[in-house]
Amino acid sequence: MKIKTKKLKQKVLSSLRGRLNRYMQKAEWFSRRSLGDFFQTPEKIAILAKSYGTHISKKSPHYLPWVGDKTFILDLEEAYNLGFPKDKDKFEPSYWSRKILEEEIQKDIVRRYMVYQTSCHCIKLGGNFVEFGVHRGVAAALMVNQIRRWNQISKSARVEYFGFDSFEGVSEPNPKDTTLFGYKRWKKHSLKLSWDNFEYLNRALNQLVCDKHKIHLIKGWIPQTFEEVDVGQVSFALIDVDLYEPTKQSLEWIYPKLLKTGILLFDDYGDPECIGAKEAIDEFSKKNAPLIHLPDGLAMMIKS
Repeated sequence: MKIKTKKLKQKVLSSLRGRLNRYMQKAEWFSRRSLGDFFQTPEKIAILAKSYGTHISKKSPHYLPWVGDKTFILDLEEAYNLGFPKDKDKFEPSYWSRKILEEEIQKDIVRRYMVYQTSCHCIKLGGNFVEFGVHRGVAAALMVNQIRRWNQISKSARVEYFGFDSFEGVSEPNPKDTTLFGYKRWKKHSLKLSWDNFEYLNRALNQLVCDKHKIHLIKGWIPQTFEEVDVGQVSFALIDVDLYEPTKQSLEWIYPKLLKTGILLFDDYGDPECIGAKEAIDEFSKKNAPLIHLPDGLAMMIKS
């Protein structure tokens, strides 16, 4: 009888140890909170993690703030549906299956979240938003949604969006526009889309904000189009033009218009195919403001 009881105790203890180890591997951070967390189901732990913005992995949990940010996730889904239209001729956004959408979003989620977060901060400064290099309009949609929400609740001056793009691909590269690996990546009109994205985005972005006077898409080459527009005071600018000359020209033109504590965000600073853009940013940073290096090839400059 004693032998059976001993074996039963060993079996129970072994089972408990195995369970505890599995839970500790999946939720090490949560396991430190209380013994009660050891006995939560993996599903409950995942829900708890999501509410805190933590991703559970087999190795260890990671703080991923977008996980629990419902506004960002909804904005991003809308932005991707808009940026990859279903019918280019009828100007209809796509409505992807959630599985496909999630796969696409995960590729760029850090970069998109930085646009969202910086625009959350900058919208309170009251200045306008400017983007150099609109392309598909995913970042534009994130910025415009911030503007829409702010303009609905703000009693102060309304924020406007200005997007500069040739809508013909990139401009003529110069010798500085090489890649980290030495191959030739760029030529004039690289990244040009196969449909009239200017007309499509004009319609789609104005539908988002419901105020055509607050959305301005400026078609043409940088810097020629700068003389046509008065962007006023600016709180946030996103620069994503890939090449040395347009990056340098955009920086020199927008920086004096940037409000104090306003942010310049560089999308392609760490891109191994955008060595020229990185060089232009480094040169400007040395003379004006320090550069903050961010994950996924991003960089940021805050005006003091």
